[in-house]
Amino acid sequence: MIRGPQPPITLPLVTQQTSTHIDGPVALTMDSAPIIYEDSWQVDVAGADPVEPADPWQDPAGRLHFSYRGSELALLLAVGNYWGYLYVTVDGRPANQLPHLPHNQSSTGQEAGYRTFYAPEAVVAAEPVAQWVPIHRATDPTAIHEVVVEIWRSWGQTPLRGVAVDALPQKTWPRWPGVALLLLSVWFLVPWWTNQLPQFQQQRQLNALRLPLSRWLLPSWGTPSALPSAAVGLVLIVLAVRMDLWPATLVGLFFLAWAGVQRPALWIGAFLFGLPFYFTFSLPLLPGRAIGLVDVGILGGVVITLLHWLLSTGRAQLPQEKTGVHKEGGDWLRQVSGAILAAIICWALLATMQATHQAVAWREWRTVFLYAGLFAGMIAYASASSGQQRPHKIRDQSVLLGAWITGATLVALVALWHYGSDTMLIQAEGVQRVRAFYGSPNNLALYVERTFAVVLALSLFTKQAKWPLLLVATTLIQGATLILTFSKGALLLGLPMSFAVLWTGGYLLLGRRGETRRVLWWLAGAAALALLALLPF
Repeated sequence: MIRGPQPPITLPLVTQQTSTHIDGPVALTMDSAPIIYEDSWQVDVAGADPVEPADPWQDPAGRLHFSYRGSELALLLAVGNYWGYLYVTVDGRPANQLPHLPHNQSSTGQEAGYRTFYAPEAVVAAEPVAQWVPIHRATDPTAIHEVVVEIWRSWGQTPLRGVAVDALPQKTWPRWPGVALLLLSVWFLVPWWTNQLPQFQQQRQLNALRLPLSRWLLPSWGTPSALPSAAVGLVLIVLAVRMDLWPATLVGLFFLAWAGVQRPALWIGAFLFGLPFYFTFSLPLLPGRAIGLVDVGILGGVVITLLHWLLSTGRAQLPQEKTGVHKEGGDWLRQVSGAILAAIICWALLATMQATHQAVAWREWRTVFLYAGLFAGMIAYASASSGQQRPHKIRDQSVLLGAWITGATLVALVALWHYGSDTMLIQAEGVQRVRAFYGSPNNLALYVERTFAVVLALSLFTKQAKWPLLLVATTLIQGATLILTFSKGALLLGLPMSFAVLWTGGYLLLGRRGETRRVLWWLAGAAALALLALLPF
């Protein structure tokens, strides 16, 4: 049911030499007689190309008009990696199959349907691609309708390639109802699978395979050596990315994967550490081949988590060893939140099935929804499997939190170094804005503002912190970086909301502990001073 980009619709185009209007069903070339051009155009059987006007920011590149009789009107547009757009009116009103943006008017001041030609994902061999785009559906197919098309910019691209009236193939039945029924069936099977899971885990055939594997992959000395193995793997991967050594990447991933099988939190922690670097750096896996950090982290984490879950039952049956998922209180909350997240992912899948730009929609669903659900499942499993009986000197939750904060702090330090050395900065609104490894300062702010709220809470409210000065230094580093991004969304919305939540939560927490709330007033004062300092900007 999952589909990629659909093949383009191809229609045979004919040239109409007579008649004052277009009668459907027909698909015409742009040099047909009913199409009347204003201004200067270069028109032939291949399409219509406007000429650059004297002032392209104030004047359209060209206008044309024609009349047609029929129901559905479509234009063959050449979309690609260039900026241009068109306005279309039918009978003096906006074309009803195109977006209509309020106050976005044509050069004559008319409200019109609007569409851009910008579609870099559709480019083939660096050339624009012709696509049929329905632009209007008439309520009275027997009447003659007047169409005006206005093109802005787009010269040299031949943006208009054809006109069709009632010639496009009929739309097929949508696929989302079938997918919805399949998803509904899966939801009904979940309770049955939950009841059958213990029996599945205890099957003799499965245990016959699982017990020998668990002895090899989960040895008694594996857990104590997992953290050093993960550290070695992470160092190798960093060197491999920096020096483009793909064999070192494979060796590093092997060490990290082996450590992850012992403790899944170590793989997830390494992924969290490297997450802020995903925009710039990829993992070299073969000569001339690299793969995104997010893909390796999520998909590899799923495999490692499943392998640990499969083997943990076998290891639990070995003498004097206890492991597996340690069930704690709050299971019902975890189940409810997981069900809500799964429902959101399923709903997004149904929306993706009906998206206009399928390639972009599937990529967005995979990266935004599916990966988020898989990552949440990995985090939940790692947290639940770190029971009190496991001989860890460092709790898995601390590993995850520490790795996440460390990665963000490292990126913040790089941003501060860039600011001091006047490199990789963006000049905007009279200030120098840091961006570190991101294309925009706003992207850096979106990431750092989340970790900043956490380290600030740890600095203010953690009792008997092991490294209080380190927490304070981390807070100052991330706070300074966040300010130097000069991101209005972060500074005027994200930070005030974070301060409000921290202040409210801290008020309740300190009151429950019976401690003074003086630190909250210091926090409010610091926030007010920061706001005053930013007012000139």
